[in-house]
Amino acid sequence: MKVAIYNNNEPRTLQAREHLIQLLKEHHIQVDDTRPDLIISIGGDGTLIGTFHHYESFVNQVPFVGIHTGHLGFYTDWHVDQLDDFVSLIANKQPELFNCPLLKVVIHYLDGRTQSYHALNEATVRKSNGHTQVSDVCINQQFLEEFRGDGLCFSTPTGSTAYNKSIGGAIVGPEIKAFQMAEIASLNNVVYRTLTSPIVVPAFRTVSVQLHNPHHTLVTIDQDVITEPIKEIDFTMDNQTLKLACYHEENFWQRVQTAFIGTKPQ
Repeated sequence: MKVAIYNNNEPRTLQAREHLIQLLKEHHIQVDDTRPDLIISIGGDGTLIGTFHHYESFVNQVPFVGIHTGHLGFYTDWHVDQLDDFVSLIANKQPELFNCPLLKVVIHYLDGRTQSYHALNEATVRKSNGHTQVSDVCINQQFLEEFRGDGLCFSTPTGSTAYNKSIGGAIVGPEIKAFQMAEIASLNNVVYRTLTSPIVVPAFRTVSVQLHNPHHTLVTIDQDVITEPIKEIDFTMDNQTLKLACYHEENFWQRVQTAFIGTKPQ
């Protein structure tokens, strides 16, 4: 068996990496970044998102698994104190695969270029330099609204538990083949109106955001930020999914309960 390892540079993480590599050697598991059977992330959820983007070319072929070195992880199942059990399991047990849908983002730049990206959690279209973000929002080329405000957030089902949740979006189970658009501080008065409510869009639909001022907008795709002038952005669900290797019997809603509710009071 071969594994790839991706980690942040926090001292506790670097110590965990050294310990993990030693345990892997004891179980005759090789570290190989070029042809892995499993991709291991050490850090937190942000590190796992970084791992996905670093190894995005493997997403259809190789499962990912996360080890967190902090207090909480939604994508990361294992704590750094459980490394011995973790290595023993990956050496001897076939995991269940938990599919995380991916958002496809196609950006049409003002200079005529078009480029595709993927988001595991969310992509946002935001104002920059203090300007109100103004755009036309269309679903499959049908006009929905002229948006004015701080921005728009497009999230995957698993990403619906992240920034989307903090701005009032709904949590969507990954069994639902859809993505979500939530408004960020929309401007609503007697002159300007928006829908205000988050919307859940079927996976086969495309939401297009046509920017009124390409020079006053920035786009985030998970942790990446794009500030180049953009004419239009298309959002839809991708056919690919990131596969999490699960060695515990835990479903999405158990993860939600653990992350946001915790232990039931006695």
